[in-house]
Amino acid sequence: MKYLCVCRHGNVRSVALAYQIKTIFAQEAIAVGYKDLSVNTMAMLAHWADTTAMGLPELKALGHRVIGNKVSLTVDLPLESVAITNTGDFVIGETVEITRQHTPAIAKIVNTEYSVDDPTIAEFNPGTNQLVIKSMGAVNVTVTLTDNIGNVMSTSKTLNTILDYAPLIAKYDVNNSAVHLDITPTATTKGFVDWGDGTVETGRTSTTIYQHQYNNTGGTWCANLGYWVYKIRIYGATGDITCWKVERHNYTARIQYHAILWAVFGTNAITDYSYAFYTSAGNVLCRELQACTIPTFASVTNTSYMFYSCYALSSITLPASWGSVTNTSYMFYSCYALSSITLPASWGSVTEASMMFYGCSALSSITLPASWGSVTSTLGMFSYCYALSFITLPASWGSVTEASIMFYGCSALSSITLPASWGSVKHP
Repeated sequence: MKYLCVCRHGNVRSVALAYQIKTIFAQEAIAVGYKDLSVNTMAMLAHWADTTAMGLPELKALGHRVIGNKVSLTVDLPLESVAITNTGDFVIGETVEITRQHTPAIAKIVNTEYSVDDPTIAEFNPGTNQLVIKSMGAVNVTVTLTDNIGNVMSTSKTLNTILDYAPLIAKYDVNNSAVHLDITPTATTKGFVDWGDGTVETGRTSTTIYQHQYNNTGGTWCANLGYWVYKIRIYGATGDITCWKVERHNYTARIQYHAILWAVFGTNAITDYSYAFYTSAGNVLCRELQACTIPTFASVTNTSYMFYSCYALSSITLPASWGSVTNTSYMFYSCYALSSITLPASWGSVTEASMMFYGCSALSSITLPASWGSVTSTLGMFSYCYALSFITLPASWGSVTEASIMFYGCSALSSITLPASWGSVKHP
């Protein structure tokens, strides 16, 4: 039997009435003693019932409550449910606070435990609800509560972890005309586009161009640089995101310069990176792009023209392998700021590497794979790499047949080690 005791002037009055509240204590009863209570005491009870949104006959008290230092209420309610309230995807490298709710809200929780099914993806800091996001995937998070009656209840929720795989875009003003970005998320069905200024578009379908106009709000103002920065995310696609490219917007008919500062791709399903930051018509350029991270080329077949005329590109993180890539021609064409680069250890399936670093005027250091593998053309590969002073080529030309103007205009080149034989090269 659970009792609700009402005390007046230090005396406990006799139990006069009991109410069955089966929804709370099953077959147990709460006894309410209020015989011979004063008007003031009854008023205090009524006030308590009103402030807790409960009727006086029920008086469903949780824990210990004192009203006017005259009424003491002690009732224990059992835990009924618990839910994890976090929503959305979580970015690798972040620490996320896992939040939860339980009912009834005033149940006494004496112990809370947090756990995950795969600590390689995410892991809790010991003894806390702080979840450290470690790698990409899906992790099952479990929260277990214990109340003061001894009831134990758990709930689980699957949370997705991602790389921040849409680019960061800077928008600056020139004569009050804004710079814009179009996105083509070629997922198999639908996804979300978060434009970084509070605008989140849902149900974005594949092979469709989306555009957005900024109004100098919602982003981060970089006072020392004089422009706003917005972080754009493409996420939550119900199928794999297989392609991402810049496209023209319809705000102006002239050549367009998309002010993307850096890009991090978090999807492993991209099949084509060609013309990612440049349009084949040459009417969209990403001259402000400074850095890019690519997780894998596993399903990719083409990277040609990927960073064409990305003048500011100075940092590039490539995967350890070329995967399925066969064409890297013009990939870094006119990347003026690129001073060094680490290529994958093998050319893999690459056959076409012509003009790959053409016009990379700051390129002074590059390590080539030990073999040309299946590469057949290195035409103009390092033309106009003014800062390149030395380079070591593979010991054999392998399958290369075309090497014309490979080092044309390399005015600083003072040391080069050529293979002992030209092999199948027809145009050195």
